[in-house]
Amino acid sequence: MRIILTPVSVKKEHIDVNEHASYSSYLKFFREGHKAFLNACGLDFKKIKNDHKLLMFIRKLDIEFFRELFLDDKIEVETSMSLGKTSGTFQQKILKNGEVCSKAKMVLVFVGSSKKPKKIPTKLRKKIETFLYS
Repeated sequence: MRIILTPVSVKKEHIDVNEHASYSSYLKFFREGHKAFLNACGLDFKKIKNDHKLLMFIRKLDIEFFRELFLDDKIEVETSMSLGKTSGTFQQKILKNGEVCSKAKMVLVFVGSSKKPKKIPTKLRKKIETFLYS
């Protein structure tokens, strides 16, 4: 299973009144990770929409928080992905100096124009699986 590490810096706009990264910033960091993962597969959300007529909707999101992040922290978002029939599941961690600060599991469902779950097309599945297992 392929894992991608995405470097991210904690910036001023991520900091809340408690002088640490807000919970919503963690979502932004995780988003950077799954965008980088798709890009490494040669994909992005727009390409999936245009080439395969599919959108990806978040079905489920579980996040655990273990350590605070502060201004100017250099972190890495570790991302891996697995595929179901109509969904992709991202397993992610935010790491600071090798320590896990947060974990997330995000299930994205592929939907067509009807906004109903749709089986992942063979061509798209093959592209992702080739990347995952090469």
